[in-house]
Amino acid sequence: MHNALLTMIAITVIGLVYFVFVRKSFDFVSVGFIGQIVYFSPGFYGYLGNPHYPGVLPAVPIADATYWIWNLCLAATLLTGLLFRPEHRPGAALVTPRPFDLALVAVIIISGILSFSTGDGVLSTDKHEVLDNVNRFFLLFASCTQVGVIAFATQRKWFFLAIAGVAMFFLLYAGFRGEFAISAIAIATYIAHRFRVTIFLRIRFLIPALLAFALLLAYKPFLTAYRIGNWQVLNQLQMSDNLIDTLILQFEPFLTQAVLNEVIIRHFEVAISSLYVALVAIVPFLAPALGLAPEDVAFNFQDYLFPNLPYGITASPQTQMLAAAGYLGLIFFLFALNVLLVFCSLRLKSDSPYWRLFFLTVGAFLAFYIQRNDLANSFTIINRIGLAILICWVGNWFFVAGSTRRDHDMPARAR
Repeated sequence: MHNALLTMIAITVIGLVYFVFVRKSFDFVSVGFIGQIVYFSPGFYGYLGNPHYPGVLPAVPIADATYWIWNLCLAATLLTGLLFRPEHRPGAALVTPRPFDLALVAVIIISGILSFSTGDGVLSTDKHEVLDNVNRFFLLFASCTQVGVIAFATQRKWFFLAIAGVAMFFLLYAGFRGEFAISAIAIATYIAHRFRVTIFLRIRFLIPALLAFALLLAYKPFLTAYRIGNWQVLNQLQMSDNLIDTLILQFEPFLTQAVLNEVIIRHFEVAISSLYVALVAIVPFLAPALGLAPEDVAFNFQDYLFPNLPYGITASPQTQMLAAAGYLGLIFFLFALNVLLVFCSLRLKSDSPYWRLFFLTVGAFLAFYIQRNDLANSFTIINRIGLAILICWVGNWFFVAGSTRRDHDMPARAR
């Protein structure tokens, strides 16, 4: 094994022992370290997937520089955890008022119905048709669904959770697993933050966690077989002589990190001004108001690095910063990301249930799922989470006002 891989193994082992057994509080810094291990896991395998032939051997070897960038990211988060060591004081449990819960359920149902205003294309077996039929109501539906699953699961409000759970099933059926992943990570972080991460060694917590992980791992092959209408694909996969290697190379990090590897090997660069354009996505609705399409603010690399692919491939923000601003830009991003992880961790004790729910959801995204989104898409996702909670907060006051008015109009004898 070469020095870069040995260094990665050492940082990973030291970090896991520290965050799981030594550090008193488990928060988004902890999750961020574990999330990076998951997305940098191709380093332990030694190869990356080939986007032109996913799951096919021989795979693509990993450049030494790619290993050192992973080591830099892991070391930055480990250092953050060493410097930021809060006591284990989880604070009061998250409690959202009933009017907010009702508003959240109402928005999920109404936005879900309005999602089909352009037809049932969002449930098509063709992913391109699904994306073409996604409207703003569907985006609101998706954001409120993940917020609802997090809010109702952490509070054990089972009836409301069942409604949000059905909505989440529709998202998975349509091919959207990001909301499920963020919800699962947020719920797990909330539990580990309140009761320590070792609680997941208990069967009643371990089994749901393993089932959620298995769903995310097996979801894509099953959905692909369903979309092309050919279940024999799974049989062929099962009978393959290289079943394990094929499944591993189809794991999302093996393609996401292939972009970073290719950027390094080819010395691929984009104009630093592309970062300024991506910042437009921070302000909701500003990009369309300026006449900018999603591809105008996105990290455009696929046509240059992987032309003629029949599907889209994602890149990490580290890859985008490296291509646009070099190693200095990458270091700045790592500093900003870890500061945000610390801030979201601190806000888990917020007195406001609305802010607490917002930072719980956003923190889960920043700690894990940001690894497969560019900057513009990351800003957009955070905005959608905030807008979803804001809309439900406004709706909450309609329920409160209606209840107050009924109490006021009720005759004194009836009271």
